Amino acid sequence: MPFQPLPMIGKVFGRLTVIERQGTHRNGNPLWLCECACGRRIVTTGSRLRDGDRKACSRANHPTRYTGGHPVPVALLRELLDCDPATGILTWQSRPAPVGTFWNARYAGKRAGSLRRSQGRCVVNICGRRYQAGVVVWALCTGAWPRAEIDHIDRVPSDNRLSNLRPATHRQNMANRKLHRNNRLGIMGVYFYRRTRKFRAAICVNGRSVHLGYFPTSHEAAAAYQAAARANRGEFAV
Repeated sequence: MPFQPLPMIGKVFGRLTVIERQGTHRNGNPLWLCECACGRRIVTTGSRLRDGDRKACSRANHPTRYTGGHPVPVALLRELLDCDPATGILTWQSRPAPVGTFWNARYAGKRAGSLRRSQGRCVVNICGRRYQAGVVVWALCTGAWPRAEIDHIDRVPSDNRLSNLRPATHRQNMANRKLHRNNRLGIMGVYFYRRTRKFRAAICVNGRSVHLGYFPTSHEAAAAYQAAARANRGEFAV
């Protein structure tokens, strides 16, 4: 009796769902076309799926490699994800058959991405690449990937409302940041200088620290810093 491969179409192995058969491997094992949860498709053997050797896609096995800083076309992005500009929440869209039945049961309509507690920001995996959720929200709402970085106006990296996002250079993004944890005064750009027993104000401009002077009170030092920040950083001044 000839060898009959086990029914595989529709089965789920990790993040892979079997779609159809794709010929035979040189060792005689049948090959199967599978779609990953991220949307990529790969071809692998049934034995690797059953043994747990393949549970997700791999860039090396994908026939198409996008290049550039943001490889996923916005048109494809809009087929995969929905975005609520008012909340900044991303949700997975439903997908057509044959993989749609299994994808929709597990992911469709559910929130996409996960929170990285170490950074306080949400990230989402799309086509095998990891993106900051704020960048994806910007691309979906504006129709184009940002040329540089995306800054969170309120300095809360998990708040991805469209109204809270704006394009920025790396230097502008770094200017609009929270206080460093070793800042004991709780005032940006102000330090207590023990030698003079006064408050020192300083600001970083073009990668260099610029001394703004010594002041008898922290309020005067803070005012000097804020004036310099507005002059050098504009809307990104903190």
